[in-house]
Amino acid sequence: MLQHIFLESRVLLFSVWIAVQLVLIGIWSWRRTRAANRAVWIGLVALPTLMLVSTVVHTGREKLMALCRTLAGQVERGEAGPIEARLADDFNAAGLDRDAFAERLESAMERYGIGNVGLSRFEIEFDGSDRATVEVTASCHIRTADRFLSQVLSRWRVVFTRDQGEWRIITIEAVPTPLSPIRNLRDWIR
Repeated sequence: MLQHIFLESRVLLFSVWIAVQLVLIGIWSWRRTRAANRAVWIGLVALPTLMLVSTVVHTGREKLMALCRTLAGQVERGEAGPIEARLADDFNAAGLDRDAFAERLESAMERYGIGNVGLSRFEIEFDGSDRATVEVTASCHIRTADRFLSQVLSRWRVVFTRDQGEWRIITIEAVPTPLSPIRNLRDWIR
């Protein structure tokens, strides 16, 4: 929780800082001591320092979120090659190995025009330092030869492993949700 407040969410960090600063100012106005005055000034200096640390330090969670956004951008641009490079050697999704998945992914990207991709509601769990599971909600527009679907929602579970310092995808699966037309990965890549 503290990692999320201090390193991952600048809005939450600013909100906590405001609350603490108001308490310090309240104590100073009530007591008017040298220590209370010093605490108010330290609090004022702390905000830029904490914001700088929050900007410079990237947690594992932030790195995985950025990687997912990069992969989503590559899907939107129809770039199958960089996505294939992120697949682990032991990749398996919906019964497809790495090569079969890459082939079907490229075919699906040619068949569908995917645009306006947005990712939200990240849930990230780490299993040790070299494995992580990311669940994320995706929304996008899908254009086929005869249809246009606006704001298609889907939920995805992606399992990553760290291989020589790089996160690689072990498996991808669609998570059925009430509003999603995508029930499994094979609905999208045929």
